[in-house]
Amino acid sequence: MAIVEHTNFMDKKNYNNEHLLYLGNYREPNDLYFSINKDEMLKLFDSYLKKINPNYSKNIIGYELFKAPFAQPIIPINYSKILPSFITPLKNVYLANIEQVYPWDRGTNYAVELGIKVANLIDNDK
Repeated sequence: MAIVEHTNFMDKKNYNNEHLLYLGNYREPNDLYFSINKDEMLKLFDSYLKKINPNYSKNIIGYELFKAPFAQPIIPINYSKILPSFITPLKNVYLANIEQVYPWDRGTNYAVELGIKVANLIDNDK
């Protein structure tokens, strides 16, 4: 579904002068991909990666496989009307989670922005 080379966003000097590539794929929890190990997964993607770079395997320094059954919430129509508040009924307890980055998709930048919003809210509530 996605091939992302981080060195297209940040200079490779930030990655020890190496290239960092991320392969992303969203599948149902009962999909074969959830039952295989990282070596089997690389073998499945090998022919596709060779189409991009026939010599890619000679340059692999390391690789990992991460799996999670739920990648992000499914946001319904008119979600802005039911968006959870940062303020909870509990004193000094605030809520900041992936459901609140709406209307954006998940991402580090949005998580940081959300954290700043809640930190400012907490600071103003002192």
